Amino acid sequence: MEEKKATIRDVAKKAGVSHGLVSFFLRDMTYRNGGSIGVSEETGRKIIQAARTLNYQPRNLSARLKLYPNCGGMALLIERRAANGFVKFYSELLLGAISGRTADANVNFSVFDTATDYLLQPELLPYCTRDEHTSKFMIVGGENYSLALALKKKNRSVCYLLRSNGLGDTFSIVPDFEDAAFKSVKYLLDNGHRDIAVIGEKYARENLYSHPRIIKGIKRAFKSAGMVFDEEKRLFFNAEDEENPRPTYYREFREKAMSVTAILCLCEYSAVRFSRLAAADGIRIPEDLSLMSFCGKPDERIHDIPVTCMMMPLREIGDCAMTLLDAGNPGEQNEHVIPFRFIEGQTVRNIG
Repeated sequence: MEEKKATIRDVAKKAGVSHGLVSFFLRDMTYRNGGSIGVSEETGRKIIQAARTLNYQPRNLSARLKLYPNCGGMALLIERRAANGFVKFYSELLLGAISGRTADANVNFSVFDTATDYLLQPELLPYCTRDEHTSKFMIVGGENYSLALALKKKNRSVCYLLRSNGLGDTFSIVPDFEDAAFKSVKYLLDNGHRDIAVIGEKYARENLYSHPRIIKGIKRAFKSAGMVFDEEKRLFFNAEDEENPRPTYYREFREKAMSVTAILCLCEYSAVRFSRLAAADGIRIPEDLSLMSFCGKPDERIHDIPVTCMMMPLREIGDCAMTLLDAGNPGEQNEHVIPFRFIEGQTVRNIG
């Protein structure tokens, strides 16, 4: 026999209130954090508890989100400038977030702008933040914390990926950039390389969270070997613009650093572009120049050679984010540090 579904009258009876009050509570769009106009916080808690006990499922999704904040879909919000050319990167995060969870999960993907104050201009929020269908948000890139505050105002769960956010009631998952940079340089040093250059894309230098931590790790590794890292001569960032799409770090490498024996690339995109330009000049990897990279997948290859890399565990980060968002309450530990994973490929030659 089919189990009888709970009704709004059943919820009202169990909560000890009128069914009209339950209806008002569920329909009130000003609902915030367990209370709403005309309904006390204590009464709101009684209604929520009664509905959950009876497994009452209102048809209206907005009302259902009030009773079960984690029942809605999830969204990945990416800072607009960071969204170009990184489909694979964000796909890995999403796969980690949805793998092993409900097959019919509602997943949204949108962008936001760093310069917009979303508290003052909520009408500019991405649509998925306003449609009442999405309750869990992962934010990547930029330092626009007004976005998180606007989402929290809507009673949504928020998790920042790849950076700390400094907000006590939201989660953040932080890859250990400093440790990864330290171990990368240490590996190259242990393989006999003393003249090492570092290259990256323009956006990497503009990232005020990861960049200083990476540089700190690099300097710490050189210091441990009794050496000093010369940023002026051995740190190259792409200065390309729309009129000049060719990466500038290769030209600087040719002009200033032809004596180096190893290159550390701060993303796989840089590694691929640099290696293609080097190959065009007859420079072989790893015979003539060793190469190591930060990357997001363990099967990265250059010229069909597996790349030695520090891999950012993107799927694990996505999975961790959804686990935290499903839990709903950051508690005392709202920041979670995730280590990179070392993958030994064939692009670094021992010259010791």
